[in-house]
Amino acid sequence: MKKYIPYAIAAMVGFHLRWIVSALNGWSYSMNGMDIAVAITCIIMVWSFRGLLLQKKKKNRS
Repeated sequence: MKKYIPYAIAAMVGFHLRWIVSALNGWSYSMNGMDIAVAITCIIMVWSFRGLLLQKKKKNRS
């Protein structure tokens, strides 16, 4: 269960990112499908980071 927490956080950040930026700048904004695409992009970025950079080193058996 703990391994899904970073993905859930990334989805929530991605889902609300454009809304937060709009609110801070004083713009009127309503959520749409692009927010879902940003959330998916954030999940993919977390998955890539965890999968590519945090791999355990394998011992070379020769």
